[in-house]
Amino acid sequence: MTDVETIAADTCVVAMGNDSNSVLRPLGIRLPIYPVKGYSMTFPVGQWNGAPVIPMADTGRHIGITRLGDRIRVAGTAEFAGNDRSLNPKRIGNLRRFFLDVFPDYPDPTAGVGWTGFRPMTPDGIPYLGETPIQGLYLNTGHGHLGWTMSCGSGQALAHLISGATGDLDLTGMTLASR
Repeated sequence: MTDVETIAADTCVVAMGNDSNSVLRPLGIRLPIYPVKGYSMTFPVGQWNGAPVIPMADTGRHIGITRLGDRIRVAGTAEFAGNDRSLNPKRIGNLRRFFLDVFPDYPDPTAGVGWTGFRPMTPDGIPYLGETPIQGLYLNTGHGHLGWTMSCGSGQALAHLISGATGDLDLTGMTLASR
């Protein structure tokens, strides 16, 4: 159902990240998916000649720096804060300090825009893919911070499952039935 119409379908995929539970709970399906808040700062490159051209990662601090065209994204940290969407100034400050420590020649230390968003995490970090007890209802959710990384493979695996084709990905441990 949408706010405009009801659409009939034989097959439906729930791929709603943290909101998956609000749709599934009334159907008797409860998933241990929790919102883990991640943070980033985006800095303009402008005329700065010292901007990185390849991604960088500090695995000890769990912070990455990526060039996105005329911007630089500094991302990292995870916070268990429920559904609180507010920006924690301390977390944003840590990202800013890290960036300026790595690139002390950045021309405008006051620039940069903070952002936060939720990563739909499961306790073991493994997403839910596959069938549910309800005929025609499938899951593709709970990918955490690897959502974009895993999206194409998860989508392909689910398409193979739904169409009956043979796929390369073994879904054992990812389905409701195998957990």
